[in-house]
Amino acid sequence: MAMTDEELPLTEELNQLEQEHSNLNQLIDDCLNQGENDLDQLTTQRLKKRKLFIKDRIAYIKSILYPDIVA
Repeated sequence: MAMTDEELPLTEELNQLEQEHSNLNQLIDDCLNQGENDLDQLTTQRLKKRKLFIKDRIAYIKSILYPDIVA
């Protein structure tokens, strides 16, 4: 299936967001494994918020690229 001109930028953004989401997973795990202090908790909290935003954006882009077709 060939991509349209509208789908190509969305697909590229989707790939970038999925990579960033994966990187954030690793970074959050690293922060949690280092121990808990106030700075680590604040950093982890911010990273988790960013990860959630990215997850929502990924879901939105996928809904555009791969709509549910009810027949």
